[in-house]
Amino acid sequence: MKLWHHVHVVNPDWHDAAKWYGDHTPIDNVSWEHSAHQHYKAEILRSGPNLVLMQRMQHADTSDSAKIDSLGIAVDSLDAALATWTEGGGEVLSHDAPLALVADPWGMRLEFVETDAVHESAHHHVNIVAQNPDSLLSWYQ
Repeated sequence: MKLWHHVHVVNPDWHDAAKWYGDHTPIDNVSWEHSAHQHYKAEILRSGPNLVLMQRMQHADTSDSAKIDSLGIAVDSLDAALATWTEGGGEVLSHDAPLALVADPWGMRLEFVETDAVHESAHHHVNIVAQNPDSLLSWYQ
């Protein structure tokens, strides 16, 4: 299985948001101004093998026909993850175990996916919404 490396998330409150994620999600490491990003400030959120770069502004053109709808995070206990999430002001949009759709205080949506004890908490998947899914799938292939 090939793993994705990272996604960029734009949030004007990038530094505060990254700290919030470190406090209220199973993300296990937060570092600031990673050496690979010398030209702009970014918080690096690490969970399992994947990274989320929380940054204050967009540094690449965005697609007109597709966007990331939500990020999935694998958690050991869905109930515990939701308790920590809501303690910090996160919102639960839907909850149907083993999955919950949540939104952070800035409006970004995530999915928490409860895994079995064999798996560690990690970024699990990325949901992409496209105006033309067949065209996007063809491009990826």
